[in-house]
Amino acid sequence: MKKTLGALVCALLFATLTCFAQVPPPGNFRFQNVDVPGATSTIAEGINDLGQIAGFFRDAAGGVHGYVRDGDDIRIIVFPNATKTFPLTINNSGTVAGGYSDGTRIHGFILEHGRFTTIDFPGDIFTEIVDVNERGDVAGTYLDADSGFHGFTFDKNGFTSIDDPAQTWPTPSTEVLGINNRKTVSGVFLDVNGNVHSFLLTDGIFQPNDVPGAVSTALEGLNDSGDVIGFYVGPDNVQHGYLQRGGRFTTFDFPGAVGTSFPFQINNSGTIVGINFDSQGHSHGFIADQLPGNQAGADNQADPPPIIRGAPAQSCSPASLVDNPELIRNPRACN
Repeated sequence: MKKTLGALVCALLFATLTCFAQVPPPGNFRFQNVDVPGATSTIAEGINDLGQIAGFFRDAAGGVHGYVRDGDDIRIIVFPNATKTFPLTINNSGTVAGGYSDGTRIHGFILEHGRFTTIDFPGDIFTEIVDVNERGDVAGTYLDADSGFHGFTFDKNGFTSIDDPAQTWPTPSTEVLGINNRKTVSGVFLDVNGNVHSFLLTDGIFQPNDVPGAVSTALEGLNDSGDVIGFYVGPDNVQHGYLQRGGRFTTFDFPGAVGTSFPFQINNSGTIVGINFDSQGHSHGFIADQLPGNQAGADNQADPPPIIRGAPAQSCSPASLVDNPELIRNPRACN
């Protein structure tokens, strides 16, 4: 899962079944925490069909490091000489992709067979890779020299820049947040009022994809079956996660979360990963699987819904992104 438009660098986030006036009802999900031992904050960003999770964490000294979790095993990922490393996705071949900071700006990277490769969109001032499919095609977002955000894909034919023609914010505001094995791309853009809307791009055709009745929708991830996940802001200014399966939208929130729940990616088995915030403002990764029936709960236990009012306060500049890569997939408009 944008700028000011001089910078829309951090995120908040839409499909058009607008014939419905109400946002989707809550569903039943089993949640599990994902935390790196000893970390003050853990971000779970990507999951493959083997259940391997890629993300990053903040240590007690404030350092940001990447990790891959495979069952009980946790492997630390650090780009050579980087000040911060933040993986955002992993495919079934074990290819990891994301971003790293050199202390000044953010670069995209791919880690394949133990070898790191830097990926920067030509002429950009920062690049982030958010997803990689089984072909090794990557998708992400870059910021141009005029502080406009654009999505992109990168494959054997090179780079392709992506801008949704429906964006109406004064500066470019398109971000690409996902790509599946059918090469369908998901992303977001801003309207003239700074509200976020979502799209799916297939064979060069943009399709709007917003939660019915929502003010803003951020479509964060998709799988090969066409299931999509993300988060939305309703008319009451409350933010929730959602799952769209076929034409059905379902709301879900991590039980007892104090801050907003952010789902980021869904694999082909339907398992979702994301983050939630505790009362101290620390982030924790989670895994979620949909179950039959109503009422969301952790480990099948019903809990009161979380109180969620918008996204955490954040600055909107490339510099703040370098310091706080946690904000990368939370797009929002900035003045």
